[in-house]
Amino acid sequence: MNPSGPYHSNGACLYGERATPSGQLLDVRSYKDRSREAHYFRLGLMISTVTPIGDRGHKVFSNVRRFIVIEARNNLFCVCVPVTTYGNQGCKKKGINVQDHVIVADSRKEAQQLVGEPLLEKRPIFVDLFDSRDTLRPASRVNLRSPTTIHYNLAIRLLGQVHPHYIPRLKQYLPNFGFDREEHTDYHLISSNQSQH
Repeated sequence: MNPSGPYHSNGACLYGERATPSGQLLDVRSYKDRSREAHYFRLGLMISTVTPIGDRGHKVFSNVRRFIVIEARNNLFCVCVPVTTYGNQGCKKKGINVQDHVIVADSRKEAQQLVGEPLLEKRPIFVDLFDSRDTLRPASRVNLRSPTTIHYNLAIRLLGQVHPHYIPRLKQYLPNFGFDREEHTDYHLISSNQSQH
């Protein structure tokens, strides 16, 4: 990894952290309230949230979901599209609209269409993950037609950033949502290897 911009690392950062321009360390691995870090949320940031969904016998079960930010509205919340594997079925899952989806893949790997999966016409999007030990499952798909509001005070982990080469492609896939996508063009995006997919 070679992050730049807000997550620039001078090589002295601890595992799971990135240095901000002011030299402070930003913890990207922990699930925590990100209300004071709202300015780091921008188009293409991949996050995950964890919420409790109940307990059984004093064991709390949590639901972990992944998202890609498509607009940071204010200091309270952002708008995201969900990333899911549909139970490792990808777009083979019955009842979904295949053309509302796009493959999202780890930028260190090749994108994969699953055996028996309907043809996805949209070209894949690649994400630079902040932690080299993380990865995305081959069945990971972005549902472009399911925008979701995520409040920064949830338990949020920062997973990665859509590679700068694929930001225009992501914008192209979001033509009718009514979001002001151009406001993000001045943001410094995460950079990684310059391989093209």
